Amino acid sequence: QEAPRVAAPSPDGLAEGELYMEADLVIRDDKNKVTTARGNVEVRYQGRTLRANELIYDEAKGVMRAKGDTTIINADGSVQFADELVLDDQMKAGVATGFSSRLPQNIKMAAASAIHRNDRVNELNRAIYTPCDICAPDGASKAPTWSIKADHVVQDRDRQLVYYRNAVIQIMGVPLIYLPVFCHPDPQAERKSGLLPPEVSVSERRGLSYEQPYLFVLSPSSDLTLSAQVNTKVAPF
Repeated sequence: QEAPRVAAPSPDGLAEGELYMEADLVIRDDKNKVTTARGNVEVRYQGRTLRANELIYDEAKGVMRAKGDTTIINADGSVQFADELVLDDQMKAGVATGFSSRLPQNIKMAAASAIHRNDRVNELNRAIYTPCDICAPDGASKAPTWSIKADHVVQDRDRQLVYYRNAVIQIMGVPLIYLPVFCHPDPQAERKSGLLPPEVSVSERRGLSYEQPYLFVLSPSSDLTLSAQVNTKVAPF
């Protein structure tokens, strides 16, 4: 008879379904099944790590509420930050205020509020997106080379697209193009048609130059990139 299969432990050493919590102070209300943790709170579950100043876990409702310098580190290396965060007990769905995230490939997103519907869909309100550095070499903050601001953003990993409503493309913080509806490939998508990061430069001959490439994936082994270029000193081509 074949021996039963046992799930391998996750990278944090926990078996499937196990949750680890530590804090400076933990208060357990067994009657109401509510656990309150305060000070250097850390929770690990299914490859995710949640850190906060305070966390209230309502076991009966299956809800976690984290406050103060809240951070979630995901198994794929992405990191999410929030002022306050409400999550389900599997840390897969929730709502955040004062939200920002750092994704692979140096992608940054920030929003006044965010809804994490599941592992595949994120919705952001009053958001900004940029793949550019937002800090100068001395550590001071700076405007990204280019960014996209929008009233509403949806990151759909199943369709491998990021959708925008009322989007404004900015160069060095200056609004350049307004688009009522806009989308581009998810930065975590392997290969998909869509807009690529623009190129911005300044020269005496062309002045300020903005070039926007678009990638057309024609087949598994071929693609085509077209770039529209706008210059302040010469006609666009």
